[in-house]
Amino acid sequence: VPANYNLTDWEIVVYPAATVSVDVRYDTFPHFPTGADSITGGLPITTTAALSNTGTTGSWGTTALVIGNRIQLAITANDVATSIAVILIGDKS
Repeated sequence: VPANYNLTDWEIVVYPAATVSVDVRYDTFPHFPTGADSITGGLPITTTAALSNTGTTGSWGTTALVIGNRIQLAITANDVATSIAVILIGDKS
């Protein structure tokens, strides 16, 4: 994480249209995030037979990211997508 951020929203774009789920994991340096470090509160980033989707992070367990810590995006479901792009949106604090 290059600076302190408060996550507010997310966007996902996939190709071709697909059903995809992406978990966001976060841990302190020097640890590498694992499944136990999910911050989505059971609400992963998803598309359902679509090219894109957007959402907010309001129900996630953690939205404050601290400079120097690590974030990982883990694809937990994908039926046919060959390209997946995730954008995390937030305010630099």
